Amino acid sequence: MAVFSWKGGSGNLALATNWLNQANPADPVVPDVNDGVLIVGTGSLTGSLDVQSDTISGNLTLAGQITTGGSLIAAGTLTVSGTAAKLIDAGSLGIGSDGSGSLTVSNHGGVTIGASGLELGTEQGSTGAVSINSAGTLTTTTIFVGGQTGSP
Repeated sequence: MAVFSWKGGSGNLALATNWLNQANPADPVVPDVNDGVLIVGTGSLTGSLDVQSDTISGNLTLAGQITTGGSLIAAGTLTVSGTAAKLIDAGSLGIGSDGSGSLTVSNHGGVTIGASGLELGTEQGSTGAVSINSAGTLTTTTIFVGGQTGSP
């Protein structure tokens, strides 16, 4: 599995030149279902991306679609907003694993989480929050809130 890093700022997820850590910088590629991605920064993300895993940190708005096997909003805020905005996670979605993280789903945006469920603030000293408004939807079967064994 290769791990790609977002160049930062706003941009199209499906544009190869927006991704760093390319094996061959002269012939860039978009991360695929066998890859992991690290998206750090502030801005709006458009386009479509299908990856094995993603870690998000910063203050980002998803106006496109990310399909992944597992997501982590380590710190910062992810806003999923707009009719084309979708976060589809086959595994689990962790919010707030490295400080304070939040997810806002609004304006007909949608988040779908697989059988492993939604995890809010499960690491010691971390917090996670979810806000759903303006016809946003969140679908999951399980929600875990709070710390792991040994945490307060």
